[in-house]
Amino acid sequence: MTTRRESAVTPDGKIPLLLVYEEGHTPRPAVIVLHGTRRTKEIGVAEHDQYLNRGEFIRVYPDAPLHGERLPEGHPLAQDATWATYLRGEGDALRDVIIPVVWGMANEVSSIIDYLLTRSDLVVPHFATYGFSVAGLMSFLAANREPRLDAAVMFCTPVRYQLMSLGMAYQWSNDAIEEAAQHDPMARPDKFLPTALLFIHGSRDDLVPVEAPRDVYGRLRPHYASTPERLRLSEYPYVRHYLDKPAPYSTPRATEEIVQLREEARLWLKRFLNP
Repeated sequence: MTTRRESAVTPDGKIPLLLVYEEGHTPRPAVIVLHGTRRTKEIGVAEHDQYLNRGEFIRVYPDAPLHGERLPEGHPLAQDATWATYLRGEGDALRDVIIPVVWGMANEVSSIIDYLLTRSDLVVPHFATYGFSVAGLMSFLAANREPRLDAAVMFCTPVRYQLMSLGMAYQWSNDAIEEAAQHDPMARPDKFLPTALLFIHGSRDDLVPVEAPRDVYGRLRPHYASTPERLRLSEYPYVRHYLDKPAPYSTPRATEEIVQLREEARLWLKRFLNP
């Protein structure tokens, strides 16, 4: 199969995209692969495409707000010193990063779907989001806001806003915390339906405790009672937070489990994007 890599932008000119797909297969569903902070769409391709490149999906990689092509020259988030400030517990990372970047990207998923529906050459009938860690949070939020998403995959995700610091010493202003609470998707759990949600988490996650997705999964189960097959939490006992770090961070058992969880995610997408 010949893989095509195509640059695009949404009609409003705001969201640069990379589309990666194998030629000669239509119609096909699209997986919107989101990236986390200090990443770009190109890094997203490098990190994730090898697990999704079997000709089953069109993979869509956007640049998140204030990242990649959308990061203005001289912006504070382009400076290592800014991030070091947040890591020291100074500044308001929730106001400066999480709200504009994470909530911003989750809201933009709808614009990406709108764009894909204009592509008569691609014929995209179904859509999903897919993300790791903070990008998993974007996926989770988008699933609560965009009813056209058939599936969403969240790896090692801080699904409760109280845990968005990923174990770092971020400090949040009271105003930012109040604004974050207004966006909490668990205040509207019925809005997830009928999107098929897959939470994948390592039991040994050293940054985002597994209790967070356990809590969300337990609270969502009553809402998925009529379609329990569309909600799953899979825990992998040897996996820590990062999926791409070599030994000694990842043990041989963890490496085996990472292969398994990547395949579980692919099969989940294949199942619910091809009804």
